[in-house]
Amino acid sequence: MRLHNILLTFYAFATTINTEITHMRRKERSMENLRREMAAKHIEIKDLAELWHVHRNTASAKVNGKRPITIEEAFKAQETYFPECTLTYLFSK
Repeated sequence: MRLHNILLTFYAFATTINTEITHMRRKERSMENLRREMAAKHIEIKDLAELWHVHRNTASAKVNGKRPITIEEAFKAQETYFPECTLTYLFSK
């Protein structure tokens, strides 16, 4: 019975870790198109931070999917740096 409880605990732990890793991978892929376009045009996080009037760390968190990008920020970025790209393409997750 003790071994059974240990195995159940281990299974629950492994499932939790797997879920967290999957969630982290999903976040890494968010804003992939935006980051691709930024790299192609040599646009840096600091450029978006200045455009959005936020701290560089805040802009980084937004580009990395850790904080939401407002619709105003999305429009500003698209109009200023990526006029040839649609908002849907740039900010799809």
